[in-house]
Order: sequence, then C-alpha cells, then structure tokens
Amino acid sequence: MGELSAAYRVVANKVYSSYLTLKVLGTRHEKIKNIMTNMNQKYETLVAMMAQISGIKKKGKNKQAERSAPKTMSGGPREWLRKARKYFRLHQVAEELKVGIAEMYLKGKVDIWFLGLAAFHSNTG
Repeated sequence: MGELSAAYRVVANKVYSSYLTLKVLGTRHEKIKNIMTNMNQKYETLVAMMAQISGIKKKGKNKQAERSAPKTMSGGPREWLRKARKYFRLHQVAEELKVGIAEMYLKGKVDIWFLGLAAFHSNTG
C-alpha cells in the first residue's frame, strides 16, 4: 500500500507541475497576443500616416492615388516606407512625431511636393 501511495504522489506532483507549466504558457500567450495586437495597430497607423503624406485615398474596394509623391527616393516608396518603419521601431518614436521626422528625410521634388501639401492643408483646415 505504501508503494501505491508513493506512486500516487509522484503522479499527482507531475500533474500539478504540468498544470503550472500550462498556466505560465497561457499567460505568456496572452502577453504575446497583446503585443502583436499593439504592433498591428501601430503598423496600421503608420501605413495610414504614410498614405496621408503621399495623398493616397481609398475609393470603394480599390485604393487609387488621387495624387502621388514624385518617386525620387532610391528603391521607391515601398523601400522608403520600410526604412521609415524600421527607424520608428528602433527609436521607439511617438506617433505625434512620426510625420515631422519623416518630413526631415524627404529630398528634392518629394520635399517640395510635401511642403505644398502641408501648406494646402494648413490653409484649408
């Protein structure tokens, strides 16, 4: 009877240990899920901000550009946007600062285009 009792305790300890492990993993899963949700929201905000800068507006199911920024950026706008996302992520840039920082990196015709766009929006609203 003593051996059965000892075996029961071993099994009970292993079951309890497994329960605790699953509880920790569940907590970690929720934390990771929350982090991913937060990152997705930041990504969507950045995409919207960059679309606003470049003048892209949604029309129906298709996205059409009413006006496009001149493409003087090496690698094109997608490469520039990828680099901007990387910079903002690495430097943990606050949302309200992103447009100003992005503006500092515009060059040539793109910079002139953005100045005109910003002046237009400041006069209309």
